[in-house]
Amino acid sequence: VGSEDVYKRQVQECTKEHYKQMKNLYIGVDYGQMNATTYEAFGIDYKDICVRGVDEYYYSGRDTGKQKSPSDYAKEFKEFKEKIEEETGLKVLYVFIDPSAKGLQEEIKRICPDVVIKDAKNDVALGISRTQKMLSFRRLFISPRQKHLKEEMYMYGYDADLLEKGKEVPVKQHDHCEDATRYLIMGIWKFIKILLPMLGVDDND
Repeated sequence: VGSEDVYKRQVQECTKEHYKQMKNLYIGVDYGQMNATTYEAFGIDYKDICVRGVDEYYYSGRDTGKQKSPSDYAKEFKEFKEKIEEETGLKVLYVFIDPSAKGLQEEIKRICPDVVIKDAKNDVALGISRTQKMLSFRRLFISPRQKHLKEEMYMYGYDADLLEKGKEVPVKQHDHCEDATRYLIMGIWKFIKILLPMLGVDDND
């Protein structure tokens, strides 16, 4: 939720040099049956003090007219994970999945027993606040490969009618990649809040 100019400044290619400045990868997952399912991969760049987008998987049953099963998505998760691990030389440490997507969680556990899967923390307001904070301080960058995430960033916003009444409620459209990213930011917050240029960042901020 912000200006298009702000988001344009946050798009940066993640290079081999950046990979050397990371220790692990993390993936945020938002699952939909007919709605989009997306995997957003990021790493923490400890030299440049930021979180960098690495790559994206995106499939929409609604757009294609063909629905996939949780086992199909798990196979494609495995392929996505192995591709980015081979390319970067890093391992995926944690995967944060929409807690309502238990079927997908179980399928990924079965086919990728080496990954640690965590239920995403789905506090929407807090997650948006933390993601905004990372963006505003230029501590979160998006890869050009994350094209659906980039598109959603330009479209994401609050319900105008409710905003006039003092309620910040996001419009539930164009938000699947945003949700996956929000899950990831919430999941690794304890690691990345120290990247922010401020003292005493509260866990509830």
